[in-house]
Amino acid sequence: MTGRFGRLGVLTGAVTLGLVLAGCEDDHAAQRAATQKTLDDITLRFRHIAEAGGIPTSASREQAMRKIVQDVRGLTGEPGQEAAALLFEANAHREIASILTRRLAAMESDHRFAIAEVDRAVSAMRAIDSAAARSEAADGTNERDMLGADRQLVQTMAQALDAANAAMTRQITPLRDQNRSDIDQITALERQENTLRRDATSKGPADGFSEFQDAIEIAATANRLRHEVDLRQNTLNGLEPDLNLINAQSDAMRTWLTQIDATERDIDQMVASFNEQARDARTTLGAARQRVESTLAEIARQYRDGEFKTLYAEAMAEYDAAAAAAQRAAGKLDKDGRANAKLLEAGVHRAKGEAQRALATILESQAAVLQRIVDAGGVAGTVAGAREMHGRATAMRTEAIGEAKASLNQAIELFQAQGSGGREAATITQIVQALTEVRDGLDS
Repeated sequence: MTGRFGRLGVLTGAVTLGLVLAGCEDDHAAQRAATQKTLDDITLRFRHIAEAGGIPTSASREQAMRKIVQDVRGLTGEPGQEAAALLFEANAHREIASILTRRLAAMESDHRFAIAEVDRAVSAMRAIDSAAARSEAADGTNERDMLGADRQLVQTMAQALDAANAAMTRQITPLRDQNRSDIDQITALERQENTLRRDATSKGPADGFSEFQDAIEIAATANRLRHEVDLRQNTLNGLEPDLNLINAQSDAMRTWLTQIDATERDIDQMVASFNEQARDARTTLGAARQRVESTLAEIARQYRDGEFKTLYAEAMAEYDAAAAAAQRAAGKLDKDGRANAKLLEAGVHRAKGEAQRALATILESQAAVLQRIVDAGGVAGTVAGAREMHGRATAMRTEAIGEAKASLNQAIELFQAQGSGGREAATITQIVQALTEVRDGLDS
């Protein structure tokens, strides 16, 4: 989870540690001292990880976090020490889940690109099939009349595509410009936030509270901008493939006009050319069909029993472990500490729900492309195979949506339980409203 309860997550254990260990009894001094030494060591390790450039690679960060989980698991001591250990464990699991989720996002990005390529290929294949069918039917009879009609049609379509291109470009350009501006602002805010957090850490919980609050406010602003960038990017993700398709179709129209010009000069050459083009088109269609089926089959395999599914299951397990550790920590803390632990647990469920929602989105894209292949009637792939894959993708999407709703509901309930008073009440209310909108949007 990012924002007011997120980026400082790796330091939560350290901050909370100072609160929960105050006033520990002097009994069992040796055990307490050993436990305290472990906790102090882990505090330093968390701080090192949190520092810019502390651990540069995600693999190294994951390894460091797994070592922390190993070191704190089963740690015994005073209730406050055990609570601190559980908070460390929760934050480490959450960081591992975040690392895995980022890897999933990279895979999803590759899959989105591949699916978009398939989608464009399906459209092109349908156009090629139509062109090949026309070529195969051409025998020279009344071809000039036919070509005249084709020219008029293509010119009309080209004009419509040019107009569509201009209109879509007017939509896309301001969105891209605004995203670039917001990303620059987010980068500046992140630098401010990091500076304030370092100041807060160096001053300690009491003296650094003002810097901590300012960092939280800046993080919230950055998160809002990220959300707006994501919304615009989602819009761009929907518009840009359409613009690419329009450009491809425009190119096809121009190519078609060139072919018509050449054909009008020699009808006999036109017939021979059409026949050759039809053969080439059918060859091209066969090769393209194999590529489309192979690409979609591999993507489907990744989600069914491949690397993506394995990584996704591991990430979900880490989120669950983080939430469970935070929940156990809450049972060992006083009222204020318990509230912080519950907020940590809520943030974990929120991040888990967002990862599940991302899975539902990519599955929706898969299903849409597969449906277009079914609609193409065999031109772009085997209808039965595409229909079966469509059914699986749709079922998996339905399952992912249900899981995302459950996670977001848990997050909402936990935030609501902690948001009735205190300085964070307004912020928590905003978070709950945003999560409710995301959850309700899953039904659309």
